[in-house]
Amino acid sequence: MEGKFIIWAVSSKIIVKNSEFHGSKTNGLAVSDSTQVTIDNCHFFKTKSACILGITQSAFTITNSKFTDITKYSIYGVNLAKTTITNCLFESCCYSCIYLKESEESIITGCTFKENQRHALSLNHSKLSEVSNCNAYKINDSVFVLSHGALRLTSTTCSQIEGNCVFSSDLSEATITDCDFSQVIYPSVF
Repeated sequence: MEGKFIIWAVSSKIIVKNSEFHGSKTNGLAVSDSTQVTIDNCHFFKTKSACILGITQSAFTITNSKFTDITKYSIYGVNLAKTTITNCLFESCCYSCIYLKESEESIITGCTFKENQRHALSLNHSKLSEVSNCNAYKINDSVFVLSHGALRLTSTTCSQIEGNCVFSSDLSEATITDCDFSQVIYPSVF
């Protein structure tokens, strides 16, 4: 599907499966005021703005999807109750792969972030983020950037990083367990 907005949806329950979104001049999929959004096995590529824009959702679940050659954000969420992102690939993205603002809980598991210009995950005033079993390599900036919240980072690998692995500002809690940080230019955790 190509176009300015590929899909703009306001509904209580949205399910998108086995679909491709490409060539959007703004957002690929924009969703607002939904109780449940599920995206599974989709491919987003060559999008000029956010591939997925989510505003005020109760549950946002993204699984087994790919985000490649993205000009801005892959996932941009504001005021989300619970965000779960599992087994996704983020490759050649220019801005933050995942940007969450004022969100309650985010769980990111088994994702790969490679050859991106900016952050894998950027959290702004989000309460709790759990990241586990992820791989990030060849990132041209800090990998996980957090402001005002808590981070639990487990069994995650960061290598060939041109910034910090974890960069935080006013973080209330940080727990880092069984991680591997290698070939990092700046301090791994700052």
